Amino acid sequence: MKKILKNSILIFLLCVLIYVLSLFLKVPILRIVMPTNNSLFSYFKMIFTAEFLFCLFDKKRDKYFKCIVRSSIAILSQLIIYVLTYFYINSNMLLIFITIFISIFLGEVITSRVKKYRSFYKYLSITSIVIVYYLFLYFTDKPLNNFIFTYIK
Repeated sequence: MKKILKNSILIFLLCVLIYVLSLFLKVPILRIVMPTNNSLFSYFKMIFTAEFLFCLFDKKRDKYFKCIVRSSIAILSQLIIYVLTYFYINSNMLLIFITIFISIFLGEVITSRVKKYRSFYKYLSITSIVIVYYLFLYFTDKPLNNFIFTYIK
């Protein structure tokens, strides 16, 4: 449990670092991995990028697979938490970051239970990471008109 909490805290600190850097760095190529505005979609990008950066320094052989699974669980739980607490969280940045930490922690707890790993998962995971970043780039340029892409005030 200590390792799960430690990993969750490290990933969350990476999220905070990415968020702070996004406020100061306005380089166009970085909009693929950094939040561009305060929307739920931008927080998804931030969570996924933090998970990916964390996985790059992991020494386990299933790191890319766990990156995809952990970030997917974190993003889905962030979406569920956001929808359930929409009226309370909409304007409070502290609550948004608390829910981000909770969703990262849930992803870490669930993926710590994954034991089975096959070698083809690595190639599937790397391909999935590339596809996800392509989708991030696409939807950053052409956001849809729904609550996920709307600016949180």
